[in-house]
Amino acid sequence: ISFFPSLFLPIPLSLFLPLSLSFRKHNDYQWQDGQPKVREIKSHSGKTVEMKCKAEGRPTPLVSWILANLTQVRGHYSGPRVSVTPEGTLLINQVSVYDRGHYKCIASNPAGADTATVRLQVVAAPPGILEAKRQQVQAGVGQSLWLPCTAQGSPQPTVHWVLYDGTAVRPLKPSVDPRVSVFANGTLHLTDTAATDSGKYECIVTSSTGSERRVVTLTVEKRDMAPEIVEASHRRTEVMTRMGKTTVLNCSADGHPTPEIIWLLPNGTRFTGSPDRGSRQHLGNDGTFVIYNPSKEDAGKYRCAAKNSVGYIEKLIVLEVGQNIVSLSCCCLSSPLVV
Repeated sequence: ISFFPSLFLPIPLSLFLPLSLSFRKHNDYQWQDGQPKVREIKSHSGKTVEMKCKAEGRPTPLVSWILANLTQVRGHYSGPRVSVTPEGTLLINQVSVYDRGHYKCIASNPAGADTATVRLQVVAAPPGILEAKRQQVQAGVGQSLWLPCTAQGSPQPTVHWVLYDGTAVRPLKPSVDPRVSVFANGTLHLTDTAATDSGKYECIVTSSTGSERRVVTLTVEKRDMAPEIVEASHRRTEVMTRMGKTTVLNCSADGHPTPEIIWLLPNGTRFTGSPDRGSRQHLGNDGTFVIYNPSKEDAGKYRCAAKNSVGYIEKLIVLEVGQNIVSLSCCCLSSPLVV
């Protein structure tokens, strides 16, 4: 006993045409009697299109497809890009705009035949970015960073970066900040990073088919660093002055956490910047030690010490006060902090 093929009728032979794209969830489309057996699907170029055509009947129907170029293919067919599975599913790999058109599924057995049509639309895919769309990056002060942004697509997309402060930087174009540049391949290069460079960096890829973005959140941290005295009176300094002329001993230090500056005077007094009222001595914010109206009693060994939780360093300065000159000599001693 055999039955004439029919689409979606409550008789033993019927043709079901579930359509799906490789980048979508599968959807089963079933047409009721009287509705046109034509469906439309859309795909981006470069994707894989999957068209399912399931036929039922006795004897088991044979499924074949007529492609958009009018080529007919049957089950178990396998070509370079187009194939048909034993179940009748039509697969098109790396679909392009040349594949758009009408595809007809034909189910037949000795009792008859039935057809259903798929209209395929292929549109150019928006540009893509090879790297992760969101990324967290941590760096230390003074480092160099390379943040890649590899654009893909046809037509070839353009790339530019928007920095944390809103500044736009394009490949091979000079930047307002000489520490920042973008290579031809889209990689953002940052040199001599500072804590103020922390923030969001956005790579934007654009073409006529759309755009894509990649956001890198950069955190630049100051890492613990032992104190380092960066400015001090020269190892041997002679200043021609009359007795009573103001004398300045230089001592400023870098480090993280910010080091504390302490001066040890010749008489053993620790001077931290809080002198008695009317004192002839003063400690500046930059660590400089000022002596107003110096006399011979101010001569001696002065030690500038910089200290934080990581370490300790000091400078020894010898001050000689004469009738006409003030001479300074210094040397440096340092050691890790012993807790």
